[in-house]
Amino acid sequence: MHGSFSRADTWNFWAARGPDFRTHYTDELPASNADVGMTIAHLLHLDLTAKGPLLARVLNESLHGHGRT
Repeated sequence: MHGSFSRADTWNFWAARGPDFRTHYTDELPASNADVGMTIAHLLHLDLTAKGPLLARVLNESLHGHGRT
């Protein structure tokens, strides 16, 4: 079974640790696996070009010096 689109099958846990990430922060904004990849590419200063119509975003709110502090 590949699951469904219910909350039980689509909720993911992602944890990040390091000097670039905020501590004791829970991000309530929706994110996808593609967003994780785009965030890592951003931290590595890689310029990724979108392939196709779907776009990923950098999870800026989870990084030091971005968004709320």
